[in-house]
Amino acid sequence: MSGEVGIEPITSEEELPPTATNNNEDTSNISGGGSGDNNGKSLIIPITTSTNGNNFNDTNKDGLYIEIFPEEISSVRPTTLTKVLREEQAPLTTWCDASLLYMKAKREKEGCDLINAAADSEDVMSGSNNQDRLRVLSSAGIAALAQANKQTEGGGGGGGGDAFDNIEAGETSKTTEANEKEVEELRAMADARFVKADNINQVNPMTWIGRGMLNLANNKYDQARFYFENLTLGQYGEILPALIGMAAVKYLEKDFKGAQDLYGRAMTKFPVQSGAAA
Repeated sequence: MSGEVGIEPITSEEELPPTATNNNEDTSNISGGGSGDNNGKSLIIPITTSTNGNNFNDTNKDGLYIEIFPEEISSVRPTTLTKVLREEQAPLTTWCDASLLYMKAKREKEGCDLINAAADSEDVMSGSNNQDRLRVLSSAGIAALAQANKQTEGGGGGGGGDAFDNIEAGETSKTTEANEKEVEELRAMADARFVKADNINQVNPMTWIGRGMLNLANNKYDQARFYFENLTLGQYGEILPALIGMAAVKYLEKDFKGAQDLYGRAMTKFPVQSGAAA
């Protein structure tokens, strides 16, 4: 990360690492615009306001931006990043990328808080196309499920694991009463996000995968199979989360051979994303 010499710090970014740069740098390996896989890539937020909060450069002709690297995201508070994203009028894709960066750093709560802040804001959600709104709503639901799964582990959302870890571990009975209540609230929040997404477009594999995860977490295997296998895999082919979801269904139904086959397909087709290449 680097800072442009002579650029006065922006008030809303005081708690961020010093990352304002100009367009002379090579940004070909970063994905702040929200396109493609941003695994291991930094978050880019174009600067559109001046130091006093006034409109600075709607088109960002000078190429100034804030850059946050994956190893830095854990030290950035979601309230700070939310404020910056609002003030710089960041596109919804950048909100999604920021939440994903938290998730990849195993900061499920921070990722959930940030993406749900976007989903709850009419100002942030308005003016965007339906596809971006769908992505935010589906991401917010999935983030809530990830946080719920961390709560069932009793970890509170600050540690490792992924969205399917606790489903297979079956550790819900070990949670405290407070955690159980929070898990219910998070799952209800996820369901509400998926309902809103369906109101925009019911044909959305990201929402289907989220609903499959929700049903799987609630031990509704037939419904989970419908979303993972009948809808997502049946209509869109082999998508990694759907393959892993169906593998989890088969595992919990004690079809261990079927689960192993699906995990194998996932690792063969998606060696990097599935972690098989690690």
